[in-house]
Amino acid sequence: FVPHIVNMMQAALLRPNALAQPAIAIGFSLVGGTKDAVVQRELEACRALAALGRTQGKRTVHVLDEPERYGNPGDITKTES
Repeated sequence: FVPHIVNMMQAALLRPNALAQPAIAIGFSLVGGTKDAVVQRELEACRALAALGRTQGKRTVHVLDEPERYGNPGDITKTES
């Protein structure tokens, strides 16, 4: 449920000094529903995280944007076939 994810991110990241680190990893899992519905919910949560980060002068980076940088194979896919 995306609102719960957003609320938890806000509670964790809007604490004093929470964003003092140069980088913070955020993870969440979404299950249930069709593939399209899960992808849509992920997009909503990621957009909320990006907006939250902007309020604190941060930006978001997705591991799949630069997989090798994070120790993943370059041909990693978003979903399994």
